Amino acid sequence: MYLGIDCGTQSTKALLIDESGRAVGRGSSPHALVEKPSGAREQDPQWWVDALSLSAMEAIQGHEANVRAIGVSGQQHGLVVLDVNKEVIRPAKLWSDTETLAQNEEILRLFGGRKKFFDKVGIVPLTGYTVSKLLWLNQVEPENFAKVRHILLPHEYLNFWLTGEIRAEFGDSSGTAFFGVRQRMWAREVLDRIDGGTGQLYAALPPFVGPTEVVGKLREEVARKLGLSRECVV
Repeated sequence: MYLGIDCGTQSTKALLIDESGRAVGRGSSPHALVEKPSGAREQDPQWWVDALSLSAMEAIQGHEANVRAIGVSGQQHGLVVLDVNKEVIRPAKLWSDTETLAQNEEILRLFGGRKKFFDKVGIVPLTGYTVSKLLWLNQVEPENFAKVRHILLPHEYLNFWLTGEIRAEFGDSSGTAFFGVRQRMWAREVLDRIDGGTGQLYAALPPFVGPTEVVGKLREEVARKLGLSRECVV
């Protein structure tokens, strides 16, 4: 059997299917949301972890021994930053966060406008995309920015919690606006404009896994918590 997890803005959903594609279990758990007059929309990544655990255990109840693999999807464009110890530095800014409007416009100006940015990266960043969140962090919370050693999207953080492995995939990375969609690689030039060319942000980006590759197996702690085999892959 296979467990699908989707971490959305309002809740995390879980669906257990058998080898024929038939749904045999479902679960869901809601998320809180921090909303500020500035346009900030944030969530603590621990809320996603808690919701994943609850929804997954609801979906797999009675089928724990048969779950062979887990697939995770999630809300795009969010920013999760970890420090050198792989601990979350601050709440994640979400795709719906508009607090970084000024930073998004500044990034476009730095590249000479929308067309030049598109020619370079293959996408034009909008306010909710991940790239402006990094510039905002540098300008508004420099102490937190200085701690950044790992940059993840929401579903990548959940994969990390499940396996201990930090990996990215090409699809959601294309929505960060620091991924070159034509070259299929991170666009270092964009990040250098944010950190002044120190290489801090580029070094914080995870390696990629392809659509048919495995991120890893469940950590012992997670397998025990969910009642699953450590041979279960993500």
